[in-house]
Amino acid sequence: MPSTYLILDPDLHEIAEYAMKEIMSRYNLRNPLIEQAINPNISWRPTFLWKKPTEYLACEPAFKPLPPIINSNFMDIQSSGLPIRIIVAYPHDNSISITEFQKDLRKAKQHGIGYMSVDATTKKANIEYKGVSSILSIPAIDFSQIKSGLRPKVIDAYDMYMSGDPKHGVQELGQLMEKCMTVLATQAIGRGKLRNSNYVPGRFYKLTKLIDELLNEKIIDLGILGNCRGFVYPRNSTSHPQDIASIKKIERKLKENFIKGVSILEELPAAFKQKGYNFRI
Repeated sequence: MPSTYLILDPDLHEIAEYAMKEIMSRYNLRNPLIEQAINPNISWRPTFLWKKPTEYLACEPAFKPLPPIINSNFMDIQSSGLPIRIIVAYPHDNSISITEFQKDLRKAKQHGIGYMSVDATTKKANIEYKGVSSILSIPAIDFSQIKSGLRPKVIDAYDMYMSGDPKHGVQELGQLMEKCMTVLATQAIGRGKLRNSNYVPGRFYKLTKLIDELLNEKIIDLGILGNCRGFVYPRNSTSHPQDIASIKKIERKLKENFIKGVSILEELPAAFKQKGYNFRI
């Protein structure tokens, strides 16, 4: 039975129905709330809203992938501190220019806003980008200051993070940092340092222990090594959040770690060079 809308443009009603059915099928959801507020501080009332145990999933049918209503309310959505994931449903046959269309897609993905195309003729909908929680969203990172050899790997981690897999995005940064530390330790041993370490290049060695040994001998700047030591990435995390409060805490920590990890990797090459070590990864 078709849903009843008071706000949604009538020309989008058919698109809305196919989008709703696709999301319900894809995520095994029941009927959504229709045109109801998420939060008193957010003026936008999404056409569809599912209040899941660990996230709010909102869908907004629109004529383009990044409608003005989402664009103008995004800061309020982020400021709410709620884990809100948005998917915009747009017509497969739309009238906007290719340039504007591509610009919308890029900007939507930069902000972690998902999008799906809906073909009213074939009655099919396709989720092209599922989006990420508004808590996790990192709209802009300047990668230009990261060493060229390292930059593609950091960008890959960012793409993974913003594609809905933030945990593994953070882990990728942690693995890059681990490689940096082992490269540094290998060079230090070649210079006759780290005499009290049992580290052997190519063999597993606990990263925190290795960094402690690098700190003790002041191999490079203590500040940057301390930041590496404090970088926590949940490689084997078994945490399974059960409610909104838990997921908010986890997502804030993931975002904080990702930003911190990028900053450390940006600073490491200069720290290597300052002490005469060759940065390579």
